[in-house]
Amino acid sequence: MIPRQYSVSAKLNRANGVVQVDYFSQALVGNVLRLRRNLPLALTVLIARHSAVTLVGVLLTTLPVDSQAVTWLPNPQFTPGAVFPSVTREQVCTPGYAKSVRHVSGKVKAIVYREYQVPKSVHSQGEVDHLIPLELGGSNDRKNLWFEPYDTQPWNAHVKDRLEAASHAAVCRGELSLRAVQAAIARDWTAAYRQRLRQP
Repeated sequence: MIPRQYSVSAKLNRANGVVQVDYFSQALVGNVLRLRRNLPLALTVLIARHSAVTLVGVLLTTLPVDSQAVTWLPNPQFTPGAVFPSVTREQVCTPGYAKSVRHVSGKVKAIVYREYQVPKSVHSQGEVDHLIPLELGGSNDRKNLWFEPYDTQPWNAHVKDRLEAASHAAVCRGELSLRAVQAAIARDWTAAYRQRLRQP
């Protein structure tokens, strides 16, 4: 017989957007249902009998494309990418350029959190980031912003930072076209990373 204090064992596989939670005792069902209200996930409850204890298996799967809080790619419907159209290579390669143009208001960030269904309790686990980075001519437009997590594997905000730094250096050395880099990152930054830096 499984004790009522049996702890939940969870395995998160963000690569395919599935969270599998092992069986646990009925005493924990209420906690899981309360958790559900704070997560952008669909909930399916499977009930089975084991000895005298009712066991509940919970399968959490991400909702369709409008719920992206735990993924490393933005939803193209919300975040197709946007640039300052007149920016030049000389400008982005000037020290301090990105800092001089950075401006994302709290109001705009709130829109991003709402669109990506990110509860306040997990705001600290990621950041509202520019898809096309400022140092590569990206803009502060809402269409260039999404919630990017810090700890998803293998892709996350820290890994994308490495791509941005490498791409910026290559553009400033004249090895890559600014427009080509912008388009590649907007299309799929993980593919751009593999092409430039291989695996993270």
